Amino acid sequence: MPVLPLVLTVFAINARHLLMGATLYRWLRPLPARRRYGVMVLASDANWAMTLQAFGRGQPGLGQLLGGGLALWLFWVVGTWLGTQVGDLIADARRWGLDMVMGCFLLAMAVGGQTKNLRLLAIWAVAAGASLAAWRWLPENSHVVVGALAGGLLGTAWKEPRDEP
Repeated sequence: MPVLPLVLTVFAINARHLLMGATLYRWLRPLPARRRYGVMVLASDANWAMTLQAFGRGQPGLGQLLGGGLALWLFWVVGTWLGTQVGDLIADARRWGLDMVMGCFLLAMAVGGQTKNLRLLAIWAVAAGASLAAWRWLPENSHVVVGALAGGLLGTAWKEPRDEP
């Protein structure tokens, strides 16, 4: 396996945590540093997305970030332990669709909390198309970086209209 695509993929996937922190910063800024960093230690894709949606609706979201993070951490630990104990019972996770659960959840969260518009649809479509093309024709694991860059570039170039007061 080529090392460079793997390193770029790991960087691209984990760089999302920088963006998670940046998108939540305006709500976390008033907190003391210990609380701010403490709650972000538990940030993951699912509770970040739900928290961002809550804040976007003007609702409190820190409880979702903290509580969701604790629940996810607990289930990761218990689920990992359970997997080591009874993993042989699920010989083929794909047969049950278990390999797609998290991806489908995150897609539903990302799209579900957004205002539907042509710009958003186009960004998702370009990211998906570029990722699929890279998966088919480029080195292994490069599809993640290519899809993210394609969607990100279109999102940067096609600015969201701002409401003028």
